[in-house]
Amino acid sequence: MQKYIDKQCRIPDDISIIEAGAVLKAFIRNLPDALIHQDYERWFVEAAKLPEDHIVEALLLAVFLLPLEHIYLLMYFMQFFQEITTHSSTNKMDLHNMAIVISPNIFEQTNKVSAETSSIRCDITKIMMQHAKEIGCVPEKIIQKLDDFDTLQAQKKCRFFW
Repeated sequence: MQKYIDKQCRIPDDISIIEAGAVLKAFIRNLPDALIHQDYERWFVEAAKLPEDHIVEALLLAVFLLPLEHIYLLMYFMQFFQEITTHSSTNKMDLHNMAIVISPNIFEQTNKVSAETSSIRCDITKIMMQHAKEIGCVPEKIIQKLDDFDTLQAQKKCRFFW
């Protein structure tokens, strides 16, 4: 499949989802910057340490700290890899297994990654796959707050000083 892509040829229809996933994994690994660069990773790690009922929202908000290109790629890849997990009865790639395979490719690789860091990265990747369709979407409650703010601004009850 990689040869087809390199030669800019049409990819045959009979390519398996696993082969496509392997090519995408290689693509992610070869990006000039990791999708979740070390400069941003701490926000994701801190989000993952929050109480369970806040983790998903915090992770999805942390995505907005990434460069726009990374957000788009993360949206696409998480949805694709989540799709692979829907076939776990035949390919053995459930969310946990997929997260183990993918997380080292999403986060910037440093010389020494502790077992705890690897585990947190895996958990983050798993949650991102579970909520792949929500990546890059502004939460409804924030939109509501912005609407409320616009209403206040329109009524001149709120002023900006800049």
